[in-house]
This record gives sequence, structure tokens and C-alpha cells, in this order.
Amino acid sequence: MTAQQTFAFMEVAVPMPKRPAASAVAAPAVAPSAPAVAEAPVAAVAPAAASESAEEQRLESAKEQRLDVPNDRQAILRRLRAQAGCITAADSKNKKTFSTGSSAIDQKLLRGGLRIDAVTEWIAESDSSGAAALAMIVAANCLRVHLGSGPLVIVDSNKTFYPPAAVSLGIPVERMILVRPRCHRDSVWAIDQALRCDAVAAVWAMLDARLDDRDARRFQLAAEQGETTGLFVRPRAVRGRPSFTDVQFSVQRVIPKRETVKPAMGHPLQVTLDRGRGAELGKSVWLQIDDHARLHEVAAPQENQYETAAVHLASQLAHPKSAVASSRAIRQADRKRRA
Repeated sequence: MTAQQTFAFMEVAVPMPKRPAASAVAAPAVAPSAPAVAEAPVAAVAPAAASESAEEQRLESAKEQRLDVPNDRQAILRRLRAQAGCITAADSKNKKTFSTGSSAIDQKLLRGGLRIDAVTEWIAESDSSGAAALAMIVAANCLRVHLGSGPLVIVDSNKTFYPPAAVSLGIPVERMILVRPRCHRDSVWAIDQALRCDAVAAVWAMLDARLDDRDARRFQLAAEQGETTGLFVRPRAVRGRPSFTDVQFSVQRVIPKRETVKPAMGHPLQVTLDRGRGAELGKSVWLQIDDHARLHEVAAPQENQYETAAVHLASQLAHPKSAVASSRAIRQADRKRRA
């Protein structure tokens, strides 16, 4: 039993030092695997190094782009509005639109026209800017979209609206509803109810600076619910404030510094886009209104020959008595100032 155990021990212990020949033979078989084991860490490290270098290049390019970006606040705001417009423009593509009556406004300032279910503001730079008349012409074109149905609700908070002037601008008498509220609260309520009514084609109103953001947002939601167009004339004081309207224009009349003969169609109106989704803000077109309430695009006046009208005259849609009283008061104030 002991001999067998010793023999077994010898079989296990003795062959160990006698394997140099076998190891020499097996060496070629093991040698090819050595490079594979050595290459594995290199292959794992290479992507990491490449990703680190790519990340460094990206950071450097980002720094260069930030250096190229102008520090002008207005330029940054314009760029952000353009980026936001690209996002929101897709939502407005499926909305129904109508023409303003001017191809210059439709194509150069807007994306084909105004939305039917939205609110548009017309900022009047002065009482004689023509913003009220221009908004009324757009309302007449909106009525043509709603052929034979839907009235135009006119909310006259100042009690200065003159219906014959609206008729001369293309508004049919039978499709005109005039509302004269007693206070600002009643005016807001009347506009909200008219916008929510799907039987109304459009709502036209002159709103002062007292309109707060809550009521402005309320009007936009009401227009979307009733699919009704809102056309509001606002004073110059609200320009630049946050707005919930879909589109906002600024309108000012341009008159020559030295005028010999008055133009047949009146002085041109400069219409500037202050707010619009996916549009180029700050762009302007120049229009004239003929005797048939049609809008014609004209060339931009020369800066050295024209200036913006700053005189405060009565609106074209104001009642003649109010216009005469306003003009008389302005002339008296001018005489006192000169004296």
C-alpha cells in the first residue's frame, strides 16, 4: 500500500521538472496569444482618448461661438424670438388665415395673412397715424371671408366712432353692430363675449393703456374658442410691453418736411411688424389708401425728405364734432406755447 502511494507521488512530482521540452514545444502555440492579450487594453483605451479629444474640440468651438455672439441685448432677443418662432410656426400652419387686403403685409411681413382665431393689435404712433382706418380696412376684408354671415362688432368705448367713415372703408351697414359700454369693465366684458361667439365675424375696438395682461390673455383665449378675429387699436404707450396677441403692428404716417403738393392718395403709412410668430420682426412696408379703400404699396420715402407725423389730429373714424373740437384745442395750445 505504501509503495503504491509513493509511486503515485513520484508520478505527480517527477514529471514537473521534466517539462522543458514540452514547454518549448508549446511555446509557439502560446506566443500568438500574447499579443492579443497585450492589445486588448490598447483597444479599450483608444475610444476613451478619442472621446476626450472630441469633447475638448466641442468645448473649444462652443467658446468660439460664444465669443462671436454679439452682446447687444436686442440682437440676442431677436435671435431667441426667431428660434422660438421656428418652434411655434408649425402649430400655426394648420390655422385658417385671411388676407389683410395688402399683399405687402401678407407676404413681406406675415406668412400669408392673419389668423382668423387670433387677436391683432395696431399701435397708433399718433392720432393721425391711420392705424384705426387700416384696422377697419382689414376688418372689411375679414367680412369678405365670412360671406353673407357674421357681423362686425364695434366696441366704441370713447363714444367717438363715426359709422359713415366705416362704410366708406368697405363695412356694410347691415353687418355692423355698434356697442357703447359705460365703463372700462363693461368694455372688457363686451369684447370677451363677442369674441367667444362663433356667429361673430370680427371685433374692432380702440383700447387704451388700462388693459392689463389678464384681460389681454382672456381676449386671445376667447378668440380661439369662438374662432373670431380681434382687431384692436392701441396707443403708443403700450408699444414694447409684453403682449398676448398673435400679431402686433406699429403704424405711423410719414409726411414730407417741405410739401408743395399733397399726394392724391394721402401721405404714406409706415407699417412695422413688432410681433409675429416665425416672422422677421422690425421689418416695415409703406402703404397708401386710395378713395376706394384699397391698399397700395409704395417705395420707402427718403429720410431727408420725409419725417414721421407727430401732430395729434383726430382719427379718421372719429365723429366730425369731436374732430373739430380736438383740432381747435390743439391750435389754441400751439398759440399759447408760441406766445
